[in-house]
Amino acid sequence: MNTHVPLRSILLATNLADIEWLFPFTCSLAEESGARVTVLHVITPLNGFSIDLAGIPYYRPDDAIAAAKAQLRASCCHPCAAGVQSEVVAIDGRPAEGILATARAIQADLLVMGTRCHRGVDKWLHGSVAEEVLRSSPIPVVTVGPHARRAAAAGKPIKSIVFATSLKAQATDAVNVNLIYKWIDRLHGHLTLLHVAPDEHKHNLAQEQNCRAREDELHHLLPEDAFRNGLVDAQVRTGRASHEILAASAHADLITLGAVRNPVLGRLAPEGTLYQVLAEAHCPVATLHSEHTRVSHR
Repeated sequence: MNTHVPLRSILLATNLADIEWLFPFTCSLAEESGARVTVLHVITPLNGFSIDLAGIPYYRPDDAIAAAKAQLRASCCHPCAAGVQSEVVAIDGRPAEGILATARAIQADLLVMGTRCHRGVDKWLHGSVAEEVLRSSPIPVVTVGPHARRAAAAGKPIKSIVFATSLKAQATDAVNVNLIYKWIDRLHGHLTLLHVAPDEHKHNLAQEQNCRAREDELHHLLPEDAFRNGLVDAQVRTGRASHEILAASAHADLITLGAVRNPVLGRLAPEGTLYQVLAEAHCPVATLHSEHTRVSHR
């Protein structure tokens, strides 16, 4: 087991249709960190109804749960699971509530889930289970969006990470960056620390000075020797945050969005950074929250 990355319990929440790409990705995370994986499906009452001989519908939660568990076990019979300790769980109820309750019950350190895009980019997240979980989860959530499914299904080790930060929660970001750096150092990968500054200065000199100041702040997130070994670089870009994050992450295995003081509020609006990155990213996206980004249960 890898003792350098404190990731011990991963919860994979699946609607069953998305397990084919979520499971290999989660197994890759678990194999590299030594974490245990819990695969969860929450059955809504509508999906647990049967029809009796008189044609009258009735709800049989036990039958629905048993069927879901059987499907989960079959879906998890994948070569990537060979070196991973895992279990399957099926419960009935409201999906978001069930996911968050299970995360608490198993003391999950990380939550993995997918999103669907079938109503247009401007509406795809609102009212979804993913939105509710993102707004409420006290632990990091890794979301696999509609364009990231192929990358997730490949189940490759995460070796290239872009950590995008607003620099408004530096103490929390420094903790998270150090954890990510340990992961990158172990896998001999690459970490890009990214800040996107608004293009608000009329004079080039003022803009250059602002960018240099922000780059210094990025360098303070890690010890200076971390930048000398070629595993880490710091970038400051100007422009629209979501556009620049996506551009910088064109070849990344994971985008990590740094903590904000007000978790997710505003960022889940269609014009918000998180919303746009989740909708367009071609790799999974990890969302961190405020000062309580990583909750310790032990």
